[in-house]
Amino acid sequence: YDSRCPKDVKCVQAGSLDLSVLIEKGNLAQTLIVTSGKPVVFGNRTITLTNVLPVRMSTKTILEADYRFVFTVVK
Repeated sequence: YDSRCPKDVKCVQAGSLDLSVLIEKGNLAQTLIVTSGKPVVFGNRTITLTNVLPVRMSTKTILEADYRFVFTVVK
């Protein structure tokens, strides 16, 4: 769910993006809801969704295939 504030609009809140992610390591697998900027723990790693592209604009709809996600993983 993408509730980020469009770049061309003044918002009271920045908003966020919630993403369902299947994370696997070895024989461990888990589906997590990851919210932009909020770390989640999987095994002994902390995973944070740090960037979402493209930037939202009020005049354009972002297609699912156009989204790009950047994660930071810290041990």
